Amino acid sequence: MLAEDEAKFLQAASDCLDLARSTRDKQMRAALVVLAEQWLDLAQDRSDDCAFSNLLQAFNDWQTERKHKKQ
Repeated sequence: MLAEDEAKFLQAASDCLDLARSTRDKQMRAALVVLAEQWLDLAQDRSDDCAFSNLLQAFNDWQTERKHKKQ
C-alpha cells in the first residue's frame, strides 16, 4: 500500500471519529466508530481490495441517506 493511501485512510478514520463526537444519535455514533475502525484496518493493510470497495460503498450509501434525511 502506498503511504499516500495510508494517509487518506487515516484521515477518513479521523473524520469519522470527529463526526461521531458531534452527533447526539447513539446509533449514528456507533456506526461512525465502526467505520473509523474499518478505515484504520485498511490503513494498517489488514484488508483486501474487496473490503475497501465494500467499505467505500457503505460510506457512500450512508452519506446519500444522510443527505436525503436533511431535505
